[in-house]
Amino acid sequence: MLTMQLRSAHHGAKRSRARNVRHRWLVTVGLIVGFSAPAPPAAICAERSPSSPPYDHRTTDATAPSAASFLCGVTAKDVAEFPPEFSSGSEPTAVIIARFQGQWMVPMAERKVRKVMRQVNDWYEEVSHGQTRFDYDLYSGVTVPFPFSCKFDADDAVIEAADPLIDYTQYDRLMLFFPGPFIGVECAFGGYSSVGKRTIRTEDGTIRASVSVMNTAGLPFSPIATRSTIHEFGHALGLYHANGWDCGDDPLEGPCRSIEYGNAFDIMGEPGGLVPPALALPHFSPGFKVQLGWLPEDAVIDVEPPGGRYMLAPLEPPAHEVDPPQALRIARGEEGEAFYVEFRQPIGVDQRIRSPKRTYSGVLINLISSGAKPSQLINARPERGHFGKAAWIIGQSLEDSRWGIRITPIALHDQGIEVEVEFGP
Repeated sequence: MLTMQLRSAHHGAKRSRARNVRHRWLVTVGLIVGFSAPAPPAAICAERSPSSPPYDHRTTDATAPSAASFLCGVTAKDVAEFPPEFSSGSEPTAVIIARFQGQWMVPMAERKVRKVMRQVNDWYEEVSHGQTRFDYDLYSGVTVPFPFSCKFDADDAVIEAADPLIDYTQYDRLMLFFPGPFIGVECAFGGYSSVGKRTIRTEDGTIRASVSVMNTAGLPFSPIATRSTIHEFGHALGLYHANGWDCGDDPLEGPCRSIEYGNAFDIMGEPGGLVPPALALPHFSPGFKVQLGWLPEDAVIDVEPPGGRYMLAPLEPPAHEVDPPQALRIARGEEGEAFYVEFRQPIGVDQRIRSPKRTYSGVLINLISSGAKPSQLINARPERGHFGKAAWIIGQSLEDSRWGIRITPIALHDQGIEVEVEFGP
């Protein structure tokens, strides 16, 4: 179990605290990702204001993966590009429970927020194999001295209201819990987050920190809050969404579009088809784990021509407990794109997953572009119109005619799954 620092600050002067912790931060462009429509509980992003550009969060038509097709309701705020770094060790975090003046909804209780954060840290401890955790201080009793409005940034208002209580220079992550508009309002949301850190001006000086928001009005019970908070912290660490790549009846070729949240096998996607969905807390896919620095070099094999046969170990255990690799990376030409091939098993949090019989007996294949962008799940059964049967089972091949790549799982073994990669003209 993690030892977490829990403090409640209702009144009084802010305190300065020295922390002797080792940390490195994954920092990317300070953007906000979100929905422009009211979000269901399991969907956790929201457009920040009615003045934001009218991006379509559902799908983006494209003929090939591109940065433009990967953004859902993005608005820029204090946009700055910071050097990307891995996420390793403690992430000093300020958790703030707040409300706006005149709200009839009460904020989430401290005990519930602590429970959520405990579950969040348990998940990150397992999935990162002890490499990342959020050591946090909890501040409650914060009231913004004016009513909520869609005309201003609610997160900035909460940060400013809590400024007299908090020395923000001690933190690299801010997680805000407050009741906001959930249905029937133009700026309704379930939650949102910066992707990586952004610039914040405080009484103690200018800092760089990620800012994540949970709308507690849209989180009726803690499992949904836990899943949503895990997802938002994923954005805070620099991850985009786990999307699906929809090319009609073909897995890869033709007029294609990116389906937001299409990958139900990654916590950065949406767990459609599960009852209740909040119980699905799957691992990050290997491309995201590589971005976070959680997979060692020998856990990912770069497959080059002429290809060959590879034994792929399950993604879930620590790399030192299995025979590597845990992922295959196959470059798609020289355009910075690559297929990531992975093998899931019912271990830990992955015991609850979409289409378990098929998923545990095949491989998942994601297409990822270089840099911090969403992943695109390649669908083995595109004719079904959804990504629930996306796993590629024994004998089923993904063929990339453009680059002459063929990926086929050929046999299940006690230690993993055997995958053949072929290169052609």
